[in-house]
Amino acid sequence: MTKREVDRAPAYPLTRVALIGLGGAADRILLPALKTLPHVQLVAGSDLDVATRERAARRWQIGRIYSDPRTMLAEEQPDVAIVATPPLTHGDLCVLALEHGCHVFCEKPFMPSVEEADRVIAVAQRAHRAVAVDNQYYQMPIYRT
Repeated sequence: MTKREVDRAPAYPLTRVALIGLGGAADRILLPALKTLPHVQLVAGSDLDVATRERAARRWQIGRIYSDPRTMLAEEQPDVAIVATPPLTHGDLCVLALEHGCHVFCEKPFMPSVEEADRVIAVAQRAHRAVAVDNQYYQMPIYRT
């Protein structure tokens, strides 16, 4: 970001963001988008796969990379956690992030069941945190199912 861009950036407070899952969605969509936001500081990322972690660290200059999201959330204490992992892991990872005091942005599909969605929403309400879902493909047949 140039000095001119910084000078023109809105006076928002800096939001500390951690990314859980550094695979395809992170690499193609989330990380490029995060890098354009002047009021967002990407503090860390986590992924179970060593090669994925190494690629993301190299390509996106992510400050700190973790294999374990629990450790990352405890050490980095981000304001927001983005969950960009396979859908069957979303529930537990959203709850983990909420329990660490984060607001959550979850990739789609949100949850595999209404019961799992209700569980995450209840945890968010108790924690007084927001949960948002990336759902740009709402017209796809899978969502009707």
